[in-house]
Amino acid sequence: MLRLISVVLLSCSAVKSAHGGYPENEGWPVSYQFNSGGPLVVDIDGDGELDVVASNGSAQQDVDIMAWSGDGLPLERWPKPMVLRNTEAIPGADFDNDGRIEVVVVPHRTFGPTQAVAYRHDDSVPEGWPIALRWMANGGASFSDLDGDGRLEIGLAITLPTEAEGELHLYSSDGILRSGWPKIYQKQLQSSPIFTDLDLDGDLEVLAGASLPYIGPGWLLAYHHDGTLYAETDTLAVVPTRFIANPLSAVNISGDLHPEILAPTSGQAPYAIDWQGVSVPGWPPEGVGYTEPMPVAIGATDGPAKAVWLHSSYYAVGLVDRNGQMLPGWPWHRDCRVYSQFIVGDLDGDPAPEGFMGPCYELGDWAFNLDGTVVDGFPIPSDHWMGTGAGTLADLDHDGDTDIIMQFDDSVHVYDTPGVWDADRIECARWMYDNWHTGNYHKLIYREAESANWRTGWISESDTSAWGHEYVHPSRHSIDTKQAHAAAISATGTPTQEEATLAPTHPFATLTYRTETPVYEKYSLWVRARRRGDDSNTAMTRPQITAKIDGFPWRSTGKSKASPGGWRWIELGRRTVGVGLHELSLTTRGAPIDLDRWLLTTHTELPILDERPHAW
Repeated sequence: MLRLISVVLLSCSAVKSAHGGYPENEGWPVSYQFNSGGPLVVDIDGDGELDVVASNGSAQQDVDIMAWSGDGLPLERWPKPMVLRNTEAIPGADFDNDGRIEVVVVPHRTFGPTQAVAYRHDDSVPEGWPIALRWMANGGASFSDLDGDGRLEIGLAITLPTEAEGELHLYSSDGILRSGWPKIYQKQLQSSPIFTDLDLDGDLEVLAGASLPYIGPGWLLAYHHDGTLYAETDTLAVVPTRFIANPLSAVNISGDLHPEILAPTSGQAPYAIDWQGVSVPGWPPEGVGYTEPMPVAIGATDGPAKAVWLHSSYYAVGLVDRNGQMLPGWPWHRDCRVYSQFIVGDLDGDPAPEGFMGPCYELGDWAFNLDGTVVDGFPIPSDHWMGTGAGTLADLDHDGDTDIIMQFDDSVHVYDTPGVWDADRIECARWMYDNWHTGNYHKLIYREAESANWRTGWISESDTSAWGHEYVHPSRHSIDTKQAHAAAISATGTPTQEEATLAPTHPFATLTYRTETPVYEKYSLWVRARRRGDDSNTAMTRPQITAKIDGFPWRSTGKSKASPGGWRWIELGRRTVGVGLHELSLTTRGAPIDLDRWLLTTHTELPILDERPHAW
């Protein structure tokens, strides 16, 4: 019978208690054994406040998944027992678009049949879950909405730990394998799949790394969302050394807008492979060696990355430019091994980002400036260690400072740094960049207009120039009725009984979407639209549509770009959006406008170069 591990508060003082170089938030740390790779910070119970979720991975004890409020108090209904141990960072998302966050745990380092399990705060079980698996899943689950319906697909890399057998799976939110999947190999899959738009055509690709046990080479696998080949074969590129069980990273380093794939391998620093499968000159960099955790890019919001943070479990840390050259002040060497991924943001109050490396075994918890010097107040003395994974950056106590949430071998800590919590100062706040574990520096959240959760005054029509071959527009009836209603009031002061009956109950045509953002960031909102009956692809004199998120308006920038079939992409604004669930609405005042899809992205420009609309 599974045993529930008791949770004991280590610090319950009314003020922040000092811990080494930095204080900890009130109510923290809490004891929790054993380390499993990284906490998830999300509003798990739906009260509007961020919570901390962690799972343990001890082979010597029963295992569970636990959640605390932002002030360190155990949440009701938690902990929840797990069937098998988990040693990976855990993702969380409302993958079925029902307004509740699911936390997905995939047992790691297990032999034989197992399963992926989704946990909710209210103990309900999503339709189709748990998902039965033949073997363990390296790297855990990763999510993304590949077809724009508002429900996330779930990617898993299944592998047999000791043999050259592996499978790449892609599931719908209801636990059913997507058409065209799985992919089966005589190779091991080494980490969870990542999602990015390699060819910048307007939809996402699925990538993963594969190798033979213990030896090279490494195969970079790439597919379109529907399981068809991205390249001539399933392999985009081959590198001489084997991929290891740590994530790939997608970020633009070449300057051509296309993302490159940074791939950790055994015996080498990461390779960089472009969207056509060509190895980028200067990579892998020299001076660091075998780089285990995911490479973390900085400064890539509106262009190529300015630098990439690398560190080896074999005693070295490096910061290289986009050409793979070591920057002044690096590398840093220390006689300890580090397995955790860098998280990068403002930790000391100045505008430049700092990188938190995590524990260097018993030598404390380290953070670095860009010039290779140690951040003031670090290392934080501790005798903790952690496995693969990362901390998380957030502002749990709403004091405007950056908090570092870390899960160690025996406890969860929340360090209160003097860094300013601001979206412009964050580069990588968590494992694999976000709560969905996309591995993508930039967020790309596409949504088909017809997938609205609530619709007032809009109807759908078919058109092969539309993504999914369907779009929406305000109904002619609602426009005519508004005009008749206004005319009647103007002429008589009151509408007739018939006109009052026909008058719409809502003054505008509105589409409302429940959507989610997987990380606190600045997002631009773009819509693909056209004037009703106009296929000339000319710019609209004004957007003709307004947008709000959680009641806050987007302010149009006036940017637009031509799109095939007489459509245009129009930017409705850019604003900071918090992590978690939101309500996004699009409204037109009965204007004759067609709307095909929209995009939330952290890119400052529209990230589409070769758009190819298709049916899903």
